[in-house]
Amino acid sequence: MDLEAHLIQKLAPDRFRTSGKFHAILAHLLHQKWVTPSIVSLSVTSDGFLIARDEERGYDGGGRFLGTAAALRKNIAGMERDGIITTAERQHLLGRVPVYGNG
Repeated sequence: MDLEAHLIQKLAPDRFRTSGKFHAILAHLLHQKWVTPSIVSLSVTSDGFLIARDEERGYDGGGRFLGTAAALRKNIAGMERDGIITTAERQHLLGRVPVYGNG
């Protein structure tokens, strides 16, 4: 099983308990539809805030504020620290987190 498939299996809502918001973000990073409405795009503002567009608002409405990109990175790192994911899995997820200007 490849790294991404293993992460999808490991972090699926029926196996990993977390907030709906964090599951929505993880689903987007792993190209899954675990929640409704699902996130269709994530971007980072110039001041480091994470903004999502979801299926309900599409591209015509404003984005939903999800916190900071730094907090998301910290939460992903915390999953490794807590033994939920491996270093390689953490690196894979962090590689999917958008950076400013590259949403």
